[in-house]
Amino acid sequence: MNVDIRDCTHFGILHRPDKYLSESVANQSFEITQYWTETYIKTYQVSADIDELLKIALAQGKKYCLIQESGNMIFDHSFYKTLAPYLNNDNWFAIAHIIAKESTGIHPQTIFVNVENWNRIGQPSYQEHAPNSPIDLIVPKKSLSNIHDDYTPLWILPSKNTTAVSDYQPGWGWINSALEAGLIVRNFTHDMRQYKVFLYPDKDHLWYDMQSMILHSLAVERTKVFFDNTEGISGFESVSNIDNFYLVASGFKPNVIAEACGFNNNTNICYIDYSGNALEFKRWLHKNWDGRNYVETVRQYVTMIPALFESVKFADVEDHWRQVINYFGSEEKFALHWKKFNSCKISYLLVDIVGFQRNYLINVIDPTKNNAIWWSHAFNTFNSLMLKGREGSAVCYKHWIEDLYKRDPNIITLSCYDNRQELLPSTSLKEYFNGSI
Repeated sequence: MNVDIRDCTHFGILHRPDKYLSESVANQSFEITQYWTETYIKTYQVSADIDELLKIALAQGKKYCLIQESGNMIFDHSFYKTLAPYLNNDNWFAIAHIIAKESTGIHPQTIFVNVENWNRIGQPSYQEHAPNSPIDLIVPKKSLSNIHDDYTPLWILPSKNTTAVSDYQPGWGWINSALEAGLIVRNFTHDMRQYKVFLYPDKDHLWYDMQSMILHSLAVERTKVFFDNTEGISGFESVSNIDNFYLVASGFKPNVIAEACGFNNNTNICYIDYSGNALEFKRWLHKNWDGRNYVETVRQYVTMIPALFESVKFADVEDHWRQVINYFGSEEKFALHWKKFNSCKISYLLVDIVGFQRNYLINVIDPTKNNAIWWSHAFNTFNSLMLKGREGSAVCYKHWIEDLYKRDPNIITLSCYDNRQELLPSTSLKEYFNGSI
């Protein structure tokens, strides 16, 4: 069953700044979750009330609700594919982070709820705190195996046993009602967890420990080789008579842009990127590749540089290569394009246009020529978010546009996004800003 969960799922972010370490931690944790959510879906609800998110999902006619607390990162869309098999049956209440101690609850960092079953059993409340007076709760049947420690079973099942408890785990209301109704609650599997992480903005030692992980992620990001284009190869209108292209060193969108705009042997191509490894791969490709069998060529390249191997998703590379071949008509036609493209004057510029290095690029642009640029999502990357935040990225974008406009108001933007993730038209900055900025 091939299911896109976006069609049947409401997405919610649980944001409770009063519970987090500080206002700055609350803002950062929310922006992180917002960023990764928006890489997958643009429509979601933000609420401080976890039950409200389910009510909204129900009102919208959604069968499921995916809830993430601020500080959660689903950093790989493969996570959503792991949920698809569970959509084939309806005997479960939620897939969640189960905490089975004296009582059993659900940690709110990530919860995938069956909204139809939640509604069918009376819309029970999550219940984060102990009741006013002690009550008996169901003692679930638990898997013998755990995700970690001895209180994170792979699943819990209903039973007829109850017990009075004194230590109530958050989410006990959902758990008890689900078990009373005979529904299963499942834990996120190891396969699911490999695509997500939680930063614990409410726990000082964990939050600050996780910052080192973020810094490591940023360091890795700036050494990546971008073998494919996650944004696809379309998304711009072609222009003509371009002398100089300034193009991110990512996948084959630079080739699609140049082809669509009618490049010739006198056209100059300048690859721009903040990753020196991405630029080095392009340099190697132009020296060693004939334009055929790209996927095998990538395998050959990463074998020579083992540090890159683990970061390559060959399924994505294969999908990207299919898109490129479809665009050009055949692999042989692309090979002819590659030969022509290779005859252009090609240069490589290591530059981070989101930071002070933008002048490295600004200064090489010749305003007497016809110039076009593709910077993709540079002002909406995880790198820019973590280093500058959304407000900082907006400020940097403003200065970038101003500096670029001063240098060459006639430069044409191709498939470029602003800091709000909105696509700029394929036109000159002068036209876009009506002659002034």
